[in-house]
Amino acid sequence: MLKTECPNCKDWVYSPLLSELTETECPDCGFHFPVSEVYVSAGPYSMYRDILLKNVHKYMKLLREAKTEMAEIEQRGGQDRGYRESAMSLNIFIKSLEELLNGCRDRLRVPGVDSYVEYRIDNTPRIGKLVNISTTGLCLDAGENVSQLKKGRAMTITIKGGSLPEPLSLKGEVVWSGAENRAGVKFAEMDEETTKYMRKYVLEMHSRK
Repeated sequence: MLKTECPNCKDWVYSPLLSELTETECPDCGFHFPVSEVYVSAGPYSMYRDILLKNVHKYMKLLREAKTEMAEIEQRGGQDRGYRESAMSLNIFIKSLEELLNGCRDRLRVPGVDSYVEYRIDNTPRIGKLVNISTTGLCLDAGENVSQLKKGRAMTITIKGGSLPEPLSLKGEVVWSGAENRAGVKFAEMDEETTKYMRKYVLEMHSRK
């Protein structure tokens, strides 16, 4: 979770969208202020986000090594109590480190639970599974049609299902495609009202995760 300190009441203000906001409001005292120093908190850990970003490659390496060690402990330990205790503690560390690294993302990304995407290729309607979504773009599983979603392709997409009260249509552009039949689409021509709606939608999806 991301947090920043309210300059008025000195309480922490929490929001997974803080990295995207230029200003926010303290829910405790109602003070409106610009977002400057952002921290990432996970379990017992709390780190200044700029420090994490500066050293993200080191923490990614540490995460890989911790996961390797976890696999070795599980393989060696069996039902031994010492190994079980060690595995439990290491698992907590791994989960916390993963959460800290997720706080390095510029945009909050949430799974597209029970949602799908309608789009057209050469005027032929297609349907893809919504893999994940942020306030600025989405990833969809296009199946065998992914080869037709070339980088730079402009398209209109309609998101349906999930927690959406009604379908949401947006213009977008393919920014990558291919891996695991998936494609990344960046939203285009978003006005202020649509941006606010997307933030609300992503937050709702995040709370259901």
